[in-house]
Amino acid sequence: MTEIPHQRICIFGTGPRRPEYSRNILVHDSLEACDVDIVDCTAPLSLSADRRTSALRGNPLALALMVVRLAAAWAVLLSRWRTVRQADAIWVPYPAHIDVVLAAIIRRPRQRIYMDAFISLYDTVIVDRGLGRSSRLFPFLVRWWERMALNRADVAIMDTPEHVTYLRSLYPNCRSRLTWLPAGIDAAAWSCDHPSPANSPLRAILWSTFIPLHGVEVVVNAARLCHARKLPIQFVIYGDGQIAPAISALMQEQDLPNLEWNRGWFTVSNLRDAACAADICLGIFGTSRKAASVIPYKVQQALCAGRPTITARTPASARLLSDRESAILCDPGDAESLTNALEWCIDHRGRLDEIGRRGRRVFDTELSASAIRLRLRRILDGAET
Repeated sequence: MTEIPHQRICIFGTGPRRPEYSRNILVHDSLEACDVDIVDCTAPLSLSADRRTSALRGNPLALALMVVRLAAAWAVLLSRWRTVRQADAIWVPYPAHIDVVLAAIIRRPRQRIYMDAFISLYDTVIVDRGLGRSSRLFPFLVRWWERMALNRADVAIMDTPEHVTYLRSLYPNCRSRLTWLPAGIDAAAWSCDHPSPANSPLRAILWSTFIPLHGVEVVVNAARLCHARKLPIQFVIYGDGQIAPAISALMQEQDLPNLEWNRGWFTVSNLRDAACAADICLGIFGTSRKAASVIPYKVQQALCAGRPTITARTPASARLLSDRESAILCDPGDAESLTNALEWCIDHRGRLDEIGRRGRRVFDTELSASAIRLRLRRILDGAET
């Protein structure tokens, strides 16, 4: 086994290690499994995703709260500067785009910084979620900040090779080495201990935070088409979020007796139980560039659960999944294509369990904690780009 050159790594930043930040949990555990001596210099920022989004939208109270809590967390981090400098390298956990700047200020010369960027800030905030598009200044500032943050790190880590390619095109003069590490989920929290229940009618579920990337409107329109074709499918949606009001309006415009929406926020165990009780899990169907570049948590969770998964055919999904072998792929943004995929599932119910099992094997090989550990070791060795 190759010896890792950085035996003592300081995890530095405000990124929390909570279930909704499973990336940070898996990275911490993977570093330990690589026999790295971890020095914990974190000051987790106790701010919900909703408040972060509100702050980015310009809500003055949410923005003030975020600034106050970030300042308090940075004060704690600054008090540990001697400990940080004693490490061989610094790992800035997700979300790293702000904390990496502080890490660059207090590091000692030639101390390596690993920035777990995970996502493109500009692509997520401006392009995918459409925040601040009415302003010319805000998109410029987000892009300027991301470029500056990436240049403060020696190694910047994304979640897929497709995301790395995008960042290289967005920032062609980026000085950091760009590489990728799968997003990672807690497999124990998503594994089902029984086969698909063979519901009648077929039960297809979607859980979503209602961001544009997920393409929830495609699922709603597919439910309408399935009802018109009299296909025996019951859709169940769980979640709430940014585009929920628009989805609610869309649903009110049409008769959808085959669609049930449980609106609200649900625990991981709630969603796992729903996935295990389903015949099919629905992934993402958005058409954005980001949708084409990610294997999101929800798709990984469905694969881990061993349920046949329908998701958009994208460069990222096609790299890992084979259509009608380890998943069922359809055209992004196309309700007709999703409906045809669901009709195929009805006509080939006998193949669904095997597709679910093969999907789980893809998860174990490419996306599991053991796969993440192997790739992380190669990143620390400098062998991966």
